[in-house]
Amino acid sequence: MKNTVNQEVTLQQELKDFKKKVLDKYKVELHTYVRNSKILRPSYEQIEKACLLALYNLFPEYRDVKTLKVVVKNRPIVIMRQIFAYLSVNDFGYGVTETSRYLVKNHATILHSIKACNNYIFTKDKLFQNSINQVKIHLGKYVGTIPENISGEDNSQSNASTLWDEGKNPNWLIEV
Repeated sequence: MKNTVNQEVTLQQELKDFKKKVLDKYKVELHTYVRNSKILRPSYEQIEKACLLALYNLFPEYRDVKTLKVVVKNRPIVIMRQIFAYLSVNDFGYGVTETSRYLVKNHATILHSIKACNNYIFTKDKLFQNSINQVKIHLGKYVGTIPENISGEDNSQSNASTLWDEGKNPNWLIEV
């Protein structure tokens, strides 16, 4: 832990020095952001557990499913995997690549899942809305209050840029 703190301090100092050099030489002020490590976020295991508990509540016939990594194409399980990807990347600031590694999927699958969730929100899909509300209720037991506003709006921006997605939630980033 101490080594990690020293690395963060060193990184922050190097960034400040670099910003000063650019300002002095080119008269350009840079704004640099790093992930705020002080904010606690649920682990992948906690997000997965919340998704599975929601699956069991909404669809008791799927109680034998023990992980979202299972290779099945039943709509309720697929929606839970998509919700997992959507929440991991958009709400909790995990990267697309690391989320794909956890689910043992391709990163394009994660991007597709996020896009599918945005489409479900826009079309007010009842199964999706019930599912994500259940997941957020179960996640609330782990991480406290989560906004329940899942009303959609037309959003044609790409979710490919993790920094941009994290920038939408200013609590995940701090300026150095």
